[in-house]
Amino acid sequence: MSQRDMFSELIEGFAAMQAHREGKLSQYFAKQEAKPVAAPAKTPATTAPDTVFDAASPLA
Repeated sequence: MSQRDMFSELIEGFAAMQAHREGKLSQYFAKQEAKPVAAPAKTPATTAPDTVFDAASPLA
């Protein structure tokens, strides 16, 4: 695996930002269809507890 030249990538990014500011480069937007999100499964951590503890009462 070859190592990346981070400095040249940084300089390339600055050049692209300058070109964009000068109107020489425009961003493009790709349309993507939205996918439905599945509902999360109920787990014991997400359900309400069966008993309610009173912090003022001592534990038996």
